[in-house]
Amino acid sequence: MSGVDLAIDNLKAQVSDLKQQFSQARKKGLNVSLPYLKFMNIPSKVGIAEATKSAEDIRRVILLLDEVKKELEETQKHGEVDTKNHDEQDTMQRIQSLFMEAAQAVRENHWEQVLKIYVEIRGLYPFIPEGLKKETYKRSLELYQALQEAKRG
Repeated sequence: MSGVDLAIDNLKAQVSDLKQQFSQARKKGLNVSLPYLKFMNIPSKVGIAEATKSAEDIRRVILLLDEVKKELEETQKHGEVDTKNHDEQDTMQRIQSLFMEAAQAVRENHWEQVLKIYVEIRGLYPFIPEGLKKETYKRSLELYQALQEAKRG
């Protein structure tokens, strides 16, 4: 394996690591949109460097990676929570998981657990994409009604 191939493999590993860092920052609710915009170009630039095997292309990717890393670190140090850019996919996965837990808790008559889940779903509601709010509301209402029925009987 040549030095260029090693450098490209190293760049790919850094890109993968940076993707995970962005994901973790989003899960914390940080607004990482500006550094992520710069990051979005990096994988294609790595592909170009891999195709050309040019030291100059590799150098450009390294500089861009360093710049994005610094911006991401700054955001993590001084970043603010951004409710608008909350990771919607993670939110929806969490809500799906909560609904499954709630269904199990209802079957087992664990109403305190159902109530905790209902409250957590309500807390996540503002982060749900507009197109999915109606369905989530409907399912939340069903949980609420099950809670009310359990309370009465």
